[in-house]
Amino acid sequence: WELAIRGLAVFPGRFELLRAAEQVAYERGMYDECMSLLDRMASARPEAAVTHYMRGDVFREQMLWQQAHDEYARCQALTYAEPCDEWIRRSLEQQAWCSWMAREMSRALKEIQEVMQCPESDGDGHSLAKYAMIMRSNKDLVGADRAAIRARVLLPKDDFLVFFLNNLALPRAVVIES
Repeated sequence: WELAIRGLAVFPGRFELLRAAEQVAYERGMYDECMSLLDRMASARPEAAVTHYMRGDVFREQMLWQQAHDEYARCQALTYAEPCDEWIRRSLEQQAWCSWMAREMSRALKEIQEVMQCPESDGDGHSLAKYAMIMRSNKDLVGADRAAIRARVLLPKDDFLVFFLNNLALPRAVVIES
């Protein structure tokens, strides 16, 4: 952190240095400092989608779901790429997560279904776990179970999304009677 501060004193408007300093502040939970650095990043390079993605992360950590959702949407709007581009897919996935956490289930479902149309999502444990949770909230238990099974295979046992799947009892236990 001290090194980042000294670097910014010499090069106050250098975008990559601001970005690195913001990441250090984020890892330390210094969210007010993050927002200040993100404002400086936006001034230095207004067209940079990453600034909005990072601002969304800060809002998400503070459980400010609507503000985070809006920032991820801005990131997506500034990304000039194909619909399944990694930046677009990740920002849309984060929008779905924020919608789900804000209890806006139909919006979350629409957003996560768009994410799942990308071939990369089928092999991404995080996307599958979020899809499973959102499907369960929207009463599609079979779809939730299928996605949760695939997610559990792909995710490490200590991943935070496995905790969510456990709390939601996904996938549901199967009872076989003969």
